[in-house]
Amino acid sequence: MGTYNASAAGTGYIATYDPSSKKVTKLTAKGFDSPRGLSPGGMDIVPSTHNPDELTIYVINTRPPYVDLDPDLPPDIREAKRDEIASARTKEQGPDPSIEVFRYILGGDSIQHVATWTDGEVMISPNDVVGLPDGKGAWFTNPLPYRTEIVRVAFLNHSRQLLMPIYLCAKQPNVVSVVLQQKLSSIGFCGSDGCKPAATGLYGINGIARSPFHSNDTFYVAHTFLGGVSLFTRQSDNRLLLDEHINTGERI
Repeated sequence: MGTYNASAAGTGYIATYDPSSKKVTKLTAKGFDSPRGLSPGGMDIVPSTHNPDELTIYVINTRPPYVDLDPDLPPDIREAKRDEIASARTKEQGPDPSIEVFRYILGGDSIQHVATWTDGEVMISPNDVVGLPDGKGAWFTNPLPYRTEIVRVAFLNHSRQLLMPIYLCAKQPNVVSVVLQQKLSSIGFCGSDGCKPAATGLYGINGIARSPFHSNDTFYVAHTFLGGVSLFTRQSDNRLLLDEHINTGERI
């Protein structure tokens, strides 16, 4: 996040690639008219339970902060002002992430926007997402406990194992929080009823996947700092319960 550029945000898009023709098709996002645009990060694509040709696309959108300007301003001045204010707010507050939900029919040249999910308390620094069929909900990983710009410095010992990550929050440049194996990462869940924590108190996590055999509801979460993969089981309220940790000996 330390390199986030608010003025360049919002220009992303979703595309398909046909390996036989090597053709890339930029998909038109129908119904998605956010002035902050799309700044895609992690993404998951899930087939419908009713129609395998209908896909739900979940996208992490690392949006700049919202800026409300006078609509009577000339368009060029309004855009310049929006970029200026958004850049300043990003340095103070960090970006304002969301999960965008789209529906896509295989072979089409457009996607239909279905929903935007966001929560300032739960969706902090999302970098990966894994969803349910038919747009019913999605889990996402928060590697960091802050939205503001962060510099991470890792001290390694001779065996290349992580000893100590140090976080420096740019909003308070004189305050260094030294974190020695503290559990600051989290997993959140969002759906039509809102967002909530799914698992908290985790070491530096970096991505999430769900078993293709959905009947067992096993989730796999990668760890950057300590190395390894944690296995979680979905509960009836969509929270995730830690079952096992597999140590790989390497950061993932």
